Amino acid sequence: MLRWIDEAIVHARVQLFSKYMSSEQAAQLLGRQLEHKQAWPELVRQVREQMLAGIPSDAPLVRQLAARWQQLFLDSYCGDDEELMASVRRALDKEPRLSLGVGVDEALMHYVRAAAH
Repeated sequence: MLRWIDEAIVHARVQLFSKYMSSEQAAQLLGRQLEHKQAWPELVRQVREQMLAGIPSDAPLVRQLAARWQQLFLDSYCGDDEELMASVRRALDKEPRLSLGVGVDEALMHYVRAAAH
């Protein structure tokens, strides 16, 4: 039952994304999201744990986690497809509902971005 719910959430999210991309891009995104959905909760937990512990964003472990975050983002959303990347970014900018229920807030994103640079 939980697997079905997880997959239903992915389908609903991709439906929101699909307003900003072609049906082929949405199909590619769906496959990527389903393939990598299990990796995100643990990574988000690890990054949040570092942030809440006050570990600086330039600490080696945090930088490693940020690099993993960037790679998982590419794997989960667009790979090396620049056009799909632009569509995904546009959707993320325009659809606040895409941030609901994923455990990622602006503070966490700021921390990850700081670690990545």
